[in-house]
Amino acid sequence: MPDFYTTEKRTLGVVLSNTTPPLRVPEYQRDFSWEEQQISEFWNDLDRFDRQYSGSNINGKEYFLGAAVFVNNQTFNLILDGQQRLATATILLAALRDKMRAYNLDAANQIQVILLRSKIILVAEICQSCS
Repeated sequence: MPDFYTTEKRTLGVVLSNTTPPLRVPEYQRDFSWEEQQISEFWNDLDRFDRQYSGSNINGKEYFLGAAVFVNNQTFNLILDGQQRLATATILLAALRDKMRAYNLDAANQIQVILLRSKIILVAEICQSCS
């Protein structure tokens, strides 16, 4: 049994930049399986959020990506739930960054920094010292 659980709100940037211990999807978890329907729903939800808070109105607003469950086994932060959303968001951010590089490398680097500090929120349930 785990020693204790904590629940906290984290930005996507904090989750993705956490390297101690590094993130890992356990081998027993399913492969990435989102299809066009789930990806379209994700994109449409982001688009609705953008339209709702267009322009400078977005400052200070948070987009709730969903819940994720991590288990810290002292070697890795194992992603037990939320890996499909995390993978899709990471692929999207990388694609935006890479597309921007064709136009302006400095802007692409700024986008990467800004997006990693973004207000995309996860509620992370973390099991510390789990056996």
